[in-house]
Amino acid sequence: MKTKTLVLFIICVSLASLLIAEDTTMITGREKRSQAKSGGEWDDWFALVLPGMDEVLVASKKFNFDIGWGKEWEVDFDIYYPPNYNFKSKLPAVFISHGHPQWKSLISFGQLIAASGLIAIIPDVSSYEESFGVCINHCLKNAKAFGIDKKSIGIWGGQTANPSIQALNVALDKTQKYHKYIKCAVFQSAVFTLFDPSDKNKMNDEVPLLFITGSSGLYRESHNLFLEVAEEMNIPIEYIIYEGADHIWYKDDTEETRDFIQKELDFFDEHLKGK
Repeated sequence: MKTKTLVLFIICVSLASLLIAEDTTMITGREKRSQAKSGGEWDDWFALVLPGMDEVLVASKKFNFDIGWGKEWEVDFDIYYPPNYNFKSKLPAVFISHGHPQWKSLISFGQLIAASGLIAIIPDVSSYEESFGVCINHCLKNAKAFGIDKKSIGIWGGQTANPSIQALNVALDKTQKYHKYIKCAVFQSAVFTLFDPSDKNKMNDEVPLLFITGSSGLYRESHNLFLEVAEEMNIPIEYIIYEGADHIWYKDDTEETRDFIQKELDFFDEHLKGK
């Protein structure tokens, strides 16, 4: 075998090995839930299982980024793909920021989004406050490899203040280089007590927002300042109250719960897939 042919053969074998290795990291939604439960990362709050969730594909990934002073930080994130996804194509993606200490326990919603025909990405935002935006930048840089349509990105934020604010800033901060790709955002039981409306010039007023919140006065009161600014800037926003949204996520398998879940999925479909 000639040298050039041998080199080409070795390269092809190496690439094939990488692809095979990549494929072996994919597990199903059912396997993901079983893995999380056995690892103590499963919470009964997130036990709702809907059609299609078992068959989604899940890849666990990580990357390092420079935080300055000669130090790097590692960010873990999971990517959820629809069942039978063709990795040669590309789909809109929803990035999820949530405040529960066990970030992987939000795998139910990642699976729901993937089962609906979108890609869902859940970074671990509990370890470093900038992880959410940094993960979005990383995924957009690698959009082709991850199968992401980077021109159609959705945001989902929920629960405690810091993750909610991270998600809100990503959705509305037009000074960020990824802002032109953000098409919509959903906030469920979010808390905006840290919201700073002082710099309205950096707020994008063209991103449709959907809020689903519990009846607790804490959530409504924490939104007042933001809602005042949103109304002043004519930011398109829909705000609905659902008691079942308290405290962390949809905890009951009821017809009403499924209806509100479908409202979120339909909102993403409308603004990301144009339905």
